[in-house]
Amino acid sequence: MPLPRVGAFTAALLLAAGALAACSAGGQDTSSEQNAVSEERTSPSSSGEESRTAAPASCADLRLDAEGVIAGAQLGPCLADGLAQAGTLRSTQYSAGEQTGHSDVVIVPELAISGTSSVGGTESRVVSVGGETWADLGDGWVHGDESSSNPVEVIVAQAGQVALATMNPQAIADGIASCPSWRVDAQRAELRSEGGVEAGAVPVRCEGTLTLGGVQVQDAAVFFRPDWTPLGTEGTGVFAGVSSAFAAHYYDHGAQISVQPPVGQ
Repeated sequence: MPLPRVGAFTAALLLAAGALAACSAGGQDTSSEQNAVSEERTSPSSSGEESRTAAPASCADLRLDAEGVIAGAQLGPCLADGLAQAGTLRSTQYSAGEQTGHSDVVIVPELAISGTSSVGGTESRVVSVGGETWADLGDGWVHGDESSSNPVEVIVAQAGQVALATMNPQAIADGIASCPSWRVDAQRAELRSEGGVEAGAVPVRCEGTLTLGGVQVQDAAVFFRPDWTPLGTEGTGVFAGVSSAFAAHYYDHGAQISVQPPVGQ
């Protein structure tokens, strides 16, 4: 992976992560997972979206009334618990209205992400599983290693931490809470994804700036169904000096998803 392409790769992976931008792993402990990288990471649920019959308890006292205000300290756990309850999901990413990527995500029992993206003419693939990350820009897989003397391996490892942090329920809860006030938009949204069209999505927008892992995210919004199923996120974040406006639309909540390391790795 030539060094001039690293900037495009980090931007692509930031979009492919499919959620709120961050620059660290959000405190995620992966030390016990290093020897399990060859194992398949699979959703505990095979019943798909129909298995979601009730909102998380953390959402019970919240309302999606138009123009209503929700404290970030309450919205964060609701969103995080909704993601954890889904267990898995798929995500289609957009930038400036153009589709830029796709991710398959296992949230529980442990985070794992497999994604593809195309940003600025750069095609990339990324797999983060078992605390390790591999990326391919068309020249073959590169294994991320923060302790490496190779700067490309370092940036791949750091970008993998971004991908995991953006779907880490606790990191998301903390990030949402960092914006004290969120307002329910009066206008419902129509979200498009590879799974189809989700009509009537409820946008809830940060009235200020969101901070996650020391990174500021502007124009942040999260989207829900009326039953509090998380449907996506959008905002503008910065990683490795690259500013990226992104949107991620979720579908196939609870689908049977497996994420494995690249063949031969």
